[in-house]
Amino acid sequence: MLHSAYDQSMSQSDATQLHYVATLLARTNKKSIVIATHVPVKDTFGTAHEMEQEDAGKFKNLLRDFKQKNQDVSITVLFGHLHVLNMWEQDGVHYVITGNAAPKGYVTKERGNIHGYGILHITPSGITYEFKPFVMGLEIFTKHAAAMNYFKIKQGEKLRLHVRGYFQMLDVQYDVDLIDFPAITMKWKSSHEHIASVDMCGVLYAKEKGTTQVTVSIVGKTTTATIEVM
Repeated sequence: MLHSAYDQSMSQSDATQLHYVATLLARTNKKSIVIATHVPVKDTFGTAHEMEQEDAGKFKNLLRDFKQKNQDVSITVLFGHLHVLNMWEQDGVHYVITGNAAPKGYVTKERGNIHGYGILHITPSGITYEFKPFVMGLEIFTKHAAAMNYFKIKQGEKLRLHVRGYFQMLDVQYDVDLIDFPAITMKWKSSHEHIASVDMCGVLYAKEKGTTQVTVSIVGKTTTATIEVM
């Protein structure tokens, strides 16, 4: 765990920290490494909540060089500060802004300022981050249909399904499309795969004429849409 809260800087918070990380990496024989610090190395949302860039560059280069020499080691870096759900990979290192929203809301709900909690899964094959949103209910929709949970599609076509999550806690109520957050596990199923199938990304493939039920589940909440293939 590293300190970066003072002036959004590692070196200003503690000038010895980068040396400390380099020393630990040189000594470890672990195959899974998790580093947690407050301020992200970059803010793609343009809100200026990012680490001082000289520090960020040195930190990322340190991890890059270690990863190049240790391809079998999984490295994940966790951040807070922005209260937004966001992930990316750079030079084989996984970076995660862990989410869980904030009343001050640096970004919109649609961009990831959503309530929930994260889980790190550490296995022999590596590290994955899963986000569990505090949804009260779900609804399937598409970008081009007015109806909810009922869609028509022509045989041979494909359709991207979206999932609206409804949140309600204390005095906070909102809904947001959850489809483009890969850290949120969604389980899709079609009752008649020969009529239409759906992949893990919510893309529906119409195969034969008929009707099928498509179900999506997130953190124990489930909703179903009727799909008519014409």
